[in-house]
Amino acid sequence: AMARIPLSLLVVLLAAGASHVDADPKSKEAEKPTIAPMMCEACRGTVQHVLEMSPAPKKRTMEQMVDLMDEPKAICDVLYFERGGAAFVDGELTYQKYKWPPPDMERGCESFIGDFEDAIIKGLLQQGDDSNEAVTRKICFEKTTACASSGGATSVQEENR
Repeated sequence: AMARIPLSLLVVLLAAGASHVDADPKSKEAEKPTIAPMMCEACRGTVQHVLEMSPAPKKRTMEQMVDLMDEPKAICDVLYFERGGAAFVDGELTYQKYKWPPPDMERGCESFIGDFEDAIIKGLLQQGDDSNEAVTRKICFEKTTACASSGGATSVQEENR
């Protein structure tokens, strides 16, 4: 039988592994958070902020959502990711809302919207009576590959190009 690894330990191991990616410091790619756990967190943050900015689920229209998503700078505003006050994230006291620092979250958010804008809009329009937490999970795990266990943050749109 396979040894059961506690999820929290797995998350720590993944995060530790992700932080030791040696990229050429001169390359632009080194600055882009394309690491899977980062994209998953960026998805959560992005969707949560879009939900705060959106009308009530049953009042949303395609036009409203498209207009909203066309403003990634507003959605991915670094100030949104900075607020939150002191909180325990994975057992550690932090003064930010998410696991990654606000500038990383801002870049992750913009990259996530760039890859998955259509899927995010579709998920928000289909929210119905689902809680915000449920729709966030659906978008990040099912409608996009942001939190895919394979770890690949590939976009469906890239495959269709």
